[in-house]
Amino acid sequence: MAAGESFDLDTIERFGDPWHGLLRGGVIELPNSTTRAPLGTLPNDGSSHTIMIPGAAAVTTSGADTTAGMTWLNYAMMTGNNHCLYGLPLGNLSWIYIDSDDLPWGAELSGSGSSLTITLTRFGVLDNAGSAAATHAETISFTWPSDAGILYNIDDVDSSGRTIALVFYVLRDDGSREVRQVWTAALSGPAASLSVSMVDRTPSPLVDSSSGTAPGCSNLDMRTTWARPFDASGVVGPFEKDSSNNLIGYTGGPCDLCEAPAAHNHSFIRIVHVVGATLHGDVFRLAKITCYLEVLAVATVDTGRLFESGTEITDAGGGAVWFAPFHRVTDVTGYYRITVDGRDADVSVASSFEDWLHEGPSASYIAFGQWVGPRNVISPVTIAGVTEATPYGGYASIFTFGSKYVRGLRMANRAYMTCAMPGPVIPFRIAGPVSDTAATDETFATSHPASGQLVIKNSLVCWV
Repeated sequence: MAAGESFDLDTIERFGDPWHGLLRGGVIELPNSTTRAPLGTLPNDGSSHTIMIPGAAAVTTSGADTTAGMTWLNYAMMTGNNHCLYGLPLGNLSWIYIDSDDLPWGAELSGSGSSLTITLTRFGVLDNAGSAAATHAETISFTWPSDAGILYNIDDVDSSGRTIALVFYVLRDDGSREVRQVWTAALSGPAASLSVSMVDRTPSPLVDSSSGTAPGCSNLDMRTTWARPFDASGVVGPFEKDSSNNLIGYTGGPCDLCEAPAAHNHSFIRIVHVVGATLHGDVFRLAKITCYLEVLAVATVDTGRLFESGTEITDAGGGAVWFAPFHRVTDVTGYYRITVDGRDADVSVASSFEDWLHEGPSASYIAFGQWVGPRNVISPVTIAGVTEATPYGGYASIFTFGSKYVRGLRMANRAYMTCAMPGPVIPFRIAGPVSDTAATDETFATSHPASGQLVIKNSLVCWV
């Protein structure tokens, strides 16, 4: 035993935690098909990270240890969003940093206002050398977001703890995160001369949106209005309106107007939201949800009943506006896409309904200053084969599922879900860096930090 050692390090062949597997049902499922109770505090979700000294030599597990269910690794595992290590929760803002001398340090992030501090404390010392209590701190200029209700989370950590993904967000009323900023903090150098570099990874624009005529649509017909000139020269139309609500191509004088839906309106809307960030394989990527819907509405107008008595209303200026009888069929299709580590996982969306005005199975009524035809034949919204609850709304736009909203939800550091919320979450699909799978009632997931293997369940699961 050397001077300063607490015990004889020369006699230790292996040191660490050899009990690795899937934490499920409160026990670790070991490779030899047995289980073992975990020690200490459990991870609070399925997040799982490696802690590896770069260039660490590979290790082997003896036959006897394999038979006993052990697996020796050349890295440690930090688990849960509470960053548990050997059963001890470090907390989300703490992790293990391997410095440029390949020494492990406990790192902790703090700050507010205009500064950010990383504090390092020596970690994993097995003797009484003076370095055991060494602490170093580096403070840099950084402007913290000041949005009302702002929160932040370390969404992921790379394998050496030299890069973290820091996400700032606010909580929506339904409990989902609305991401406001994404940064990486890069740590470098030996602990005594630590350098910290912050890089803004927030995309611009933060929310990417577009809309317009659906791709490939060649028979758009947006003519919606007929004119009846006061000179009794006869009804003409239909006409499309410009942005100022003027009739395009109408050359007559003052007239009455009769409104109807467009005969063939095929449009799309696409919105991309950032929902988190990952460092799988030590590569930074944003996690996103893309919401894409196409709405095809085909209307048949009864042109024999234009300007029919009883189909008009009086507008705010005292004039009359007529609404033509019609039958319309509306189909909504599209997808919701979760992107994790650059990999897309889609779920399909479909819904349809029919409506009538001044005809059909239900009476029309006046609402918001115009005649309205109720939706009568409704097909429920289905997402990934899951049907919305009754009574059906039948309309997926804009990004709804019954009374719920479709969201992209972070489940673990490298597992994200397409779901509907608030209230009991309705999961549709869960995705990780290498695979994705349909979900029914599963709202927990974990992705192995090395292999990326994804496991989902309706209770806590975590690779440990």
